[in-house]
Amino acid sequence: MIKCFQTGFSTFKERLLKKLLWGSIFTFAGLLGLAMLLIAAIVGGEANKDVYAPVILFAAPSLAVGISFLLNYFIGKKMLGKEIEAEEKQRPTE
Repeated sequence: MIKCFQTGFSTFKERLLKKLLWGSIFTFAGLLGLAMLLIAAIVGGEANKDVYAPVILFAAPSLAVGISFLLNYFIGKKMLGKEIEAEEKQRPTE
């Protein structure tokens, strides 16, 4: 039971899954911001120009960070495939 609460060691697979999680969250937030910007541009026209800058400042970096996390996940998964398999074989069954 004590092993379950120890957070000092994480496997390659756990770290990759965290990157996938954060990548998905940031990408979704960025796409949601861009969708809000598009809707504001279509519905509001010229009246909502005050909204554009804050939404772009939120959406663009969020989307960029999300995409970088997702790229890191897929590249890491491909490069560390053998290490992940070896780590799973060494891990004792609980």
